Amino acid sequence: MRRAGVMLAVCGTILPGCAGVGGLYGLGGGGGGGTDDTPLPAGLRALDPIDFANDVPRGEDPATAMLGDGSVEFRGGTAGTIGIPALYFDDAFAWALTADGTSTITFTNLDVRLVRLYFAHTGAVSAAMTAEDETGMVLATVQSVAADRLGDPDAFLEIDGEGASIARLAFTVPAGAGVAVDHLVLAVPEAIAP
Repeated sequence: MRRAGVMLAVCGTILPGCAGVGGLYGLGGGGGGGTDDTPLPAGLRALDPIDFANDVPRGEDPATAMLGDGSVEFRGGTAGTIGIPALYFDDAFAWALTADGTSTITFTNLDVRLVRLYFAHTGAVSAAMTAEDETGMVLATVQSVAADRLGDPDAFLEIDGEGASIARLAFTVPAGAGVAVDHLVLAVPEAIAP
């Protein structure tokens, strides 16, 4: 389905057939997987990754990380140590999402076109993440990945706004889900410096 020049697609998880469809990508091939050193599309540059050990105040909800003149607000979860290695990308800190609710990451004064992040859950219950533009139009939706180890490459995902600016990521977390976000990388047009 096409809407305002952006394809809308929903995949249960990042599947081999979903790569390149509706702005959903698993880095490094078939079922997700990869790292943030995968080249960005032409015209985009990555900002420094948001580190939940240092960039986001621990234990606060909401919490804000500053990126130049822009900011990233985290609401509906807390940054800290979760105690489950599979929910971390590279160290012992992540943003734990609140179960049985909606969590959001909102970008202010940032023209985010692409987001790469570690989006993992443990157990059988996954969470949904939806990328939205500033009007609330859905750009893409993806499910968290069941991670089984620290930095599981299958849980490192990418959402591409396909030229549209991503203003917000909304996470729907069912009761009983253990879900976290880590290693958040934002890509902006090369001409824009926050």
